[in-house]
Amino acid sequence: RHGLPRVQVIGEDGRMTEEAGPFAGLERFQAREAVLKALEEEGSLVKVEPYEYNIPTHDKCGTIIEPLPKEQWFVAMGELARKTIPVLQENRVRYFPDRFRHYTIEWLENIKDWCVSRQIWWGHRIPVWTCQDCGQLTVQVDPPTACSHCGSPRLEQDPDVLDTWFSSALWPFAVLGWPQHPPEMDYFYPTDLLITGRDILYLWVARMIMTSLEFLEDIPFYHVFVHPTILTKDGRRMSKSLGTGIDPMDLIAMYGTDATRFALLYQCTSTQDIRFDAEVEENRVRRSQTTEMCRNFANKVWNAARFVLLNLGDLSQPVRRQDLPSREEMEAVDRWILHRLQATVRQTTEALEQYRFDEYTRRLYEFIWSEFCDWYVEMAKPRLYEGSEEERGRVRRILVYCLDHLLRLLHPAMPFLTEELWQAFPHEGESIMVAPWPEADPTLEDEAAEEEVAILMEAVRAVRNLRAEAGLQEQRVRIVAQVHNPRVAEVLARNERYLRFLGRVEQWEQRRDGERPPYSLSAVISGADLFLPLEGADLERERQRLQREIAEVLQELRRSEAKLNNPHFLAKAPPQVVEREKEKHQELSHRHQRLADRLRRLSSPSG
Repeated sequence: RHGLPRVQVIGEDGRMTEEAGPFAGLERFQAREAVLKALEEEGSLVKVEPYEYNIPTHDKCGTIIEPLPKEQWFVAMGELARKTIPVLQENRVRYFPDRFRHYTIEWLENIKDWCVSRQIWWGHRIPVWTCQDCGQLTVQVDPPTACSHCGSPRLEQDPDVLDTWFSSALWPFAVLGWPQHPPEMDYFYPTDLLITGRDILYLWVARMIMTSLEFLEDIPFYHVFVHPTILTKDGRRMSKSLGTGIDPMDLIAMYGTDATRFALLYQCTSTQDIRFDAEVEENRVRRSQTTEMCRNFANKVWNAARFVLLNLGDLSQPVRRQDLPSREEMEAVDRWILHRLQATVRQTTEALEQYRFDEYTRRLYEFIWSEFCDWYVEMAKPRLYEGSEEERGRVRRILVYCLDHLLRLLHPAMPFLTEELWQAFPHEGESIMVAPWPEADPTLEDEAAEEEVAILMEAVRAVRNLRAEAGLQEQRVRIVAQVHNPRVAEVLARNERYLRFLGRVEQWEQRRDGERPPYSLSAVISGADLFLPLEGADLERERQRLQREIAEVLQELRRSEAKLNNPHFLAKAPPQVVEREKEKHQELSHRHQRLADRLRRLSSPSG
């Protein structure tokens, strides 16, 4: 930069050069001691003190590396970057998460020329030949027979090799036969997806895009998925030398292949690295709570499928959309599960298309465990056990239809379990892995059924809580329901069968008005009060429960009041959102009033 002479005092053999004067020929570490001694002898040494700094070392043998000035080969990157930036700005190559696309654009806008020469033993040699007579350079793909300047045959190829990332940058099209153009190039190029880590986004991914645009005038792939890095549960890198390494085979031996796969996807967020929760000692897994949970989930799926399989009856053909009962033949709980299935199909498909694997697995986990197994399978049992043959046939078809869709949705995350179960049911095709991916069916959506089942679920949960408060988990009980809302009254009456079965209710009494049963535990739900009459109940315990519930309702009520008193919320929120908040506030006020009334009158046997 300043025109100063280049002085190199250390040679490539690690010994001092003639430029080192009296120290020439000494090994570098010997020279340091000799220089120190010479300074001391002439009185020029002021002091000696320890000084810490980063020293580059060889990653294999640990030898200290000395930086030496060397002639290198560079690729001018400015024009390549200018071609690439608009492609990324137009989102022709989509990054997941998208923030890495912005990082790459910023890197390209500030790019520097690329040093592509390396002084190592193995690699593609630099395609440059120096004439031994005229000193000019010849650059070409095929080895030349003579100098392109003077015609001399005395040529010597540069001993340097290309940076590994140079050949890697050509990989997407080189593997398909480039620079020739075989039919495979048209079929496979550009490819759909590149999966990579963030540490090589610039070293490799950006350069693949640049070289593809330069040589083929096309992008190399449509999507780039930047996966998170798996760390230990306390945020350290996984390393055998640190004793924090995990062998996936240990997890597989403990919990199974599908559970291990599901657990990794379950924790695969797009915002941060995975802090895998495995407890590791000396590179051995002792326990993983998440993987254990996923194993339990696999067992849940297996048991649900086994239940359906045991209740197939004479059903021997796959259940398609046209085989489902008509809307008029289905009960609200049937229409509800099919409605929820459509939402699950849409949400999981969208999550997979966006490579949000944590959302995909969590949505499936929630739907299968809670909505399908804990609710619908349980609500199917009264009809399967006590219903008419027509009722049993209808619920069987719905169960099989839902389970078939769930197995196909779950297959990417749990391939072995889903294949095994799918083969056990009536199906079309050789394997689940080539079965069509489920698509949401708008004709099966039913918001009214969802609202009705939400009322039913709230009532069932309230009854279960009352039984738990009374210590009657194993006994069938009498429930008195005072219903103030006609819609709620209609829903509860229509679904009394499920209330009795799911809530273990021996006697269900539903009325609009009337006196509170004496010495009864109570629960407040939307539009109704539920009572569990119980002579000798623990009244003090019931008072404490009511006080806790009143405190929770008051907290929600204050939040709702804060929203409705906020001019910004009233001005900016859509009218329907404001209206819903007002309805919510009114319902909370009514609930608080009823709870307070119950608390005041709890000590009175007559209510």
